[in-house]
Amino acid sequence: MKTIKKFLNALSYLQYPLMLLGLFFIYKPLFLGFENLIDNYNNGLIIMGVAISFSTLQDTTKTQNKLSLWVFQSEKRARFFLIWIAILVLFFIISGAVGYFLSPFKEWNELSIGLMVFGIGVMGLLKAANEMSENHRIAKSN
Repeated sequence: MKTIKKFLNALSYLQYPLMLLGLFFIYKPLFLGFENLIDNYNNGLIIMGVAISFSTLQDTTKTQNKLSLWVFQSEKRARFFLIWIAILVLFFIISGAVGYFLSPFKEWNELSIGLMVFGIGVMGLLKAANEMSENHRIAKSN
């Protein structure tokens, strides 16, 4: 089981090139006179959603920086952070679903797919953040 866990933790590093690729698609229209803006944003959101999904494969028993440790050691700060992520999940998935099913505009339908995939990726991040808050809470050590 440890080898599978190590493999998944190593696989989580794919998040970085995928995030860069997603950012490429987000910034690409700025340099090309806003050509294919919706298509590029949709691609960027999809790729970034997949990248965030890969980030959830990291080891939740460790923190990546002091800020994460500061947030997750406090139950109050961790709860606020988790609620904020949950609000983001709801926003992206609901706005994507509304746009996909109710919008008469083809462009919004296309962008909505990216919003939903991004929301699903952030949902995975919510799960990982919840595990990190459970693993790093100071009161838990008693």
